[in-house]
Amino acid sequence: METADIDQVVWSLIHLIRKKYLTLGSALKPMDFAQIAQFLTLDIITYLSLGHPFGWITEDKDMYEYVKTMEDNYPVMNVFAVVPLLSAILRIPAVQKAAIPGIKDRVGMGKVKAYRFLDISRTLLQALE
Repeated sequence: METADIDQVVWSLIHLIRKKYLTLGSALKPMDFAQIAQFLTLDIITYLSLGHPFGWITEDKDMYEYVKTMEDNYPVMNVFAVVPLLSAILRIPAVQKAAIPGIKDRVGMGKVKAYRFLDISRTLLQALE
């Protein structure tokens, strides 16, 4: 990937700041930079992996509740990471199918996986034509 690809996402960030968070006069427009930085990171990752960003920066919101879902699941993921027996149980295919997000989910990681799956399918179909 070229630097220009990432530059496009960074320009989206600059446009968002100018459009929504630029303070003029005495009316302060606070910006949660931690959240914006997270959105920027996610858009750069999706831009590099899929060729276009998902739109976290342009929409200035948690697309598909991905961030919320990940934050809600961090405690559970931490427990599974440090308890070897739970980690082994999670590797059982039937348990994985029930526990791991799938492409039929409407929010979170599953929704992102579905979007990615659809995008890759379109790319493959175009390549075959």
